[in-house]
Amino acid sequence: MPLQRDWLDDGSLLMLLPEALLGEWHGVATGDYDRACERADSWLTLLPVDGGLGLLLGGDPGMALLLRDASDMLTVVRWHYADGEDELVEFALRGEAIAATEPDLVFENKRAAWVMFDSASDPLADRPPMRFFELPAARIRVTTKFLESERNAAIVHVFRPDV
Repeated sequence: MPLQRDWLDDGSLLMLLPEALLGEWHGVATGDYDRACERADSWLTLLPVDGGLGLLLGGDPGMALLLRDASDMLTVVRWHYADGEDELVEFALRGEAIAATEPDLVFENKRAAWVMFDSASDPLADRPPMRFFELPAARIRVTTKFLESERNAAIVHVFRPDV
């Protein structure tokens, strides 16, 4: 039986935010979602949120999956196209067939508990589907690559401590 993975697909831009800042994001109820849309021209963008930072998964909205790679680093896989889920995940984790990259993002992470959710929503009032994950409280470097082959394509973000 194939492994069931927990993709998030809410049809909108996805936001990664420290759990402690969830009450500071209000989606379409305020200008937060408009601000996110204005900054969505990159695949990954740092977005200030009430004295902290969030990460916006920009570009085309789509399905995203949080995984740990072989070295236990957080990897976000964004489905572009594939013949099947297992094949796409294996392809994304191998990191081959790089078609494009963006400059690395480096930020100081002060909080371990993070959440991924639909940026159009108010996470506390709307209670949208959310995915919870942890990042080390350290300086973090995120590499972003668009991987593409004949059968699969994905945007892949890998989070690592920046030493």
